Amino acid sequence: MEKFIDKYPKNKFGYEVGKISVVLSEILLSKTKIVTFSKESLSKNLLHHPDLSENDYLMLDAIVGKSHFIAKDGDRTVASVK
Repeated sequence: MEKFIDKYPKNKFGYEVGKISVVLSEILLSKTKIVTFSKESLSKNLLHHPDLSENDYLMLDAIVGKSHFIAKDGDRTVASVK
């Protein structure tokens, strides 16, 4: 995951993998538009999704930043699909 670590800046919560849209941040009542992938989440994903390559993870910023459809299911769950 060397390219992943080089590509995405790290903050105190993890790796900054992209920014969500204004619309999605409003739906989520988010205080920030930055999406962070924690080190723990990355480790868990690597373990549970061996079918994904590092190149797949390198596309996170494009996927996060370009949602075409947003659906809210209940008070907490939001799906954003490219």
